[in-house]
Amino acid sequence: MLRTTTLFVLLSILHVVASPDQQNVTAHPGDNVVLKCEAPRNTTINVAKWKKDGLSKHVYFNRDGHSIEPRDQDPSYIGRVDLVDREMKDGNLSLNLKNVSHNDTGTYECSADKVTLARVVLNVTEADHTAVAVAVAVTAFVFFVALIMIYRRLSKNLKCGQNDVAVLFTRWYEGFKQVVEKLI
Repeated sequence: MLRTTTLFVLLSILHVVASPDQQNVTAHPGDNVVLKCEAPRNTTINVAKWKKDGLSKHVYFNRDGHSIEPRDQDPSYIGRVDLVDREMKDGNLSLNLKNVSHNDTGTYECSADKVTLARVVLNVTEADHTAVAVAVAVTAFVFFVALIMIYRRLSKNLKCGQNDVAVLFTRWYEGFKQVVEKLI
């Protein structure tokens, strides 16, 4: 009993010490991402697999250079995953995941021949629209300033009694063109 307990404790400590570092990857819906995983160089890899916590089927599975049948793969990953290097040269087991969605958020585990090599936490979040909002605000401000400058120029050049729409439009257009040329 003591030997079994000691062995269990030693194996548990070894597992904690040898556990792969966890990587964090953030992506936006529609992005393509690479989940990194590397085996030691010059290692012969017979079985390479990627699993996601909470799924019963594999995300990706390769035995002796052959991918699994789609029926053995989680349906949401069919046609969206492949190894960066199908030949797994230099131990590269990194996974390309295409067109990510919120459903892809989770923890992925990469292993080769039953040895866990990497854990990757993928977080799929909405894109940051701050830059777009700032660009729209700046454009609206520039347009507003241009309209004020055109209005001032036209009101200075207009004389009483000139109500002709064609004349007003022509003057407005000329003023607008001058403002745009100054801005450029």
